[in-house]
Amino acid sequence: MGHFDILSKHYNLETGWHVFMVCRFGLNCWKEAGLSNIVDEWIEKADSMKDVINFCSSYPDCWTAAKFCLILWSLWRERNNEVWNKSHASPAGTIKSALCVLSDWCAANNVEMPSAASVDSNILNGVKWNKPTFPFFKCNVDASLSTITFSTGIGMVIRDDNGEFVVARTVRFPGVFSVREAEAMGVRKPCLGLKIWVFRKVILETDAKYIVEGIKSVEFGDSEYDSILKECQLMF
Repeated sequence: MGHFDILSKHYNLETGWHVFMVCRFGLNCWKEAGLSNIVDEWIEKADSMKDVINFCSSYPDCWTAAKFCLILWSLWRERNNEVWNKSHASPAGTIKSALCVLSDWCAANNVEMPSAASVDSNILNGVKWNKPTFPFFKCNVDASLSTITFSTGIGMVIRDDNGEFVVARTVRFPGVFSVREAEAMGVRKPCLGLKIWVFRKVILETDAKYIVEGIKSVEFGDSEYDSILKECQLMF
């Protein structure tokens, strides 16, 4: 599997070229996604990541190009998660995240995703939302940061045991926080709201595993992040 080569004796400065084109983790992702031949060809011809992006944008198969771009995005996200959150993803998980985004886009636009944009079905196995069992509701939450509007956004949606939509809510407030603070606030906000709403048995679901583990912690520090986690813990 292998993690990112964040510290490498061969590189004095980590670059996009290293993260995407040289790092063992990235190379394993391209191999598992079935893009090794294409990526190797681009590496031979390119002098920089800008060249690679140009090769991708002019590639004749737009679906393969889309798959490549989304895996780039997923690699960058997982690299940041490893650096800042000490979480370790697998190549399969990285590809899964990218293709889920592409699959969701296709579903929303009633477009069938062709084989050129797919990978082995084993990679996508189990990638689906699971409805809660009666009498529970499920609340999915996520957070986003915008340096353009200098704000943080939180979105939440609640579904019942039939998987039917019940209610959704979005909240935006000024200020850009760290990723982990934003994710923690994304959990705290629905916790506060759920105390007001009529729902009593709610499963709160987030894609930030470290937030869940943090809330379960028995010891908290003095940081703002720890204060948010402690507040969330008191609400459960």
